[in-house]
Amino acid sequence: MKNYLLITLKYSILILFCLFLTSCISLKSAQTLDQEIKTIRQELQQTNKELDIIKQDQKKLEEIINEIKQADSAESKQLLKKEAIAVKKTAYTEPILLYKEGRASLIEEKYDTAIQIFTEFLKKYPHNDLADNALYWTGECYYAVADFEQAITAFKEVVEKYPRGMKVPDALLKTAYSYLSLKDTNRAHQYLKLVVEKHPFSEASEKAQVKLKTFQ
Repeated sequence: MKNYLLITLKYSILILFCLFLTSCISLKSAQTLDQEIKTIRQELQQTNKELDIIKQDQKKLEEIINEIKQADSAESKQLLKKEAIAVKKTAYTEPILLYKEGRASLIEEKYDTAIQIFTEFLKKYPHNDLADNALYWTGECYYAVADFEQAITAFKEVVEKYPRGMKVPDALLKTAYSYLSLKDTNRAHQYLKLVVEKHPFSEASEKAQVKLKTFQ
């Protein structure tokens, strides 16, 4: 009887342990799924931004085509056709493809090349809808090669030049990380708090809160 009770107790403990592991795995899966959803949403927002740019260029082309149809002289039509070619080239070669080239170089960890491409992009298209992204990724390139001072400069410019951009929360967070890498804990703490205060519902805020706990 004693052995039976002991075996029963052992099985009960084993079952409880299995249930505990299952709940932990489920929680981890839920967190992973939540992270994947956030990533997908960011990608969708980025794609929508690029699609908006393409739509704008298509609208320009349609307007030029209508003007060509209504043009009186062959010379006017020829000039409008040249303008249409220029718009089409800009739409599909610059700036989107230039930006994508920079992102591809970043993904391939060709950071120097990516910095050059993003710098060229920003010189040519400082007011483009993708400019804040290009500047942010420039900072990420500097961060990746441990040039934290240059990274800080780039991240701060994102906030200053594009205060309403989607990359502002991440730029503030990476500014804090850069200061931490430079052992400047005071400024790092300042920027982490700034992320939480200014962008409380962002993914960057969640990361900032986790990092802030290490200061306590």
